[in-house]
Amino acid sequence: MLSLVPMRAEPSDKAEMVTQVLFGECLEVLTKQGNWVKVKLASDDYTGWIDYKQYVPVSVSYYQEWKAAQHPRALDIVQVVSNADMRLPVGIGAYLPFFDGMSLRIDGQSYQYSGRATNPAAPVTTAQLSKLALGFLKAPYLWGGKSMFGIDCSGFTQQVYGLCGYQLPRDASQQVAHGEEVH
Repeated sequence: MLSLVPMRAEPSDKAEMVTQVLFGECLEVLTKQGNWVKVKLASDDYTGWIDYKQYVPVSVSYYQEWKAAQHPRALDIVQVVSNADMRLPVGIGAYLPFFDGMSLRIDGQSYQYSGRATNPAAPVTTAQLSKLALGFLKAPYLWGGKSMFGIDCSGFTQQVYGLCGYQLPRDASQQVAHGEEVH
């Protein structure tokens, strides 16, 4: 279980990073090749390669339950998810599956989270959206990045809108097909 996992275009550490898998995000394994697995993210159907050691398998029933629900997201720049066996730093935008305000659940395991989180059921104002976007000011540019420690333009757009409860595709060329045109 990791805070961020690089997803690559090809099954190689030298390959371009195309996005990052965030803590709590579910994925489907499509194929295996050596030490690599080709995966599809449940949140946006993006595909790429990750190192086989950098994910934790979950049950089919948990995966289906995850896909059917909206999940709160971490709002703090960095906060800790923990249980009796581990403490893991997670960043803004991390998924908090089945979060009840104190704990979250990943395939039968319970973890504590005491930071701020989004409420997927609450409507978001344009002022709140602007405030979230400004929170990423000074984040370094990183091709394929989706975190405060490195983010690209489409990752930024996907994260800000995701924190507001709107799931957008990963790439700008896909994002342009969503929403309404404004003159």
